[in-house]
Amino acid sequence: MSILVASLTGACASGGEPGTTGPATASFLTDDLLQVEVALAGAVAPEALRQITDCAASEAILLRNNAFARHVRTTLVEEAGNSRADTVYTVSPTLPAGSFAIDAQTTAEACREQGLSGV
Repeated sequence: MSILVASLTGACASGGEPGTTGPATASFLTDDLLQVEVALAGAVAPEALRQITDCAASEAILLRNNAFARHVRTTLVEEAGNSRADTVYTVSPTLPAGSFAIDAQTTAEACREQGLSGV
């Protein structure tokens, strides 16, 4: 099942210029494994790409009535002046162990406050 996340804006490109994103796509690879892909125009800091994928993941997790995720990996590619991120999360109804855990509700609220929500 794929969920198209609407365009997100507000990420900062390197140099402080606002970056813009195309649609982020969140796809459940299995019941508990979520992949988020996002493409952005311009060079974007890795932290900004990760924030955008976390926001998209949080929205997708809430749509599936789950509450938490743990970041597994992110692959970043900068090509022809554009940036892409491919991120994978494990999803669970309870808080997973580890330092890369995401509370989907809290993260989604913070994303909305920053103008980064978009399902």
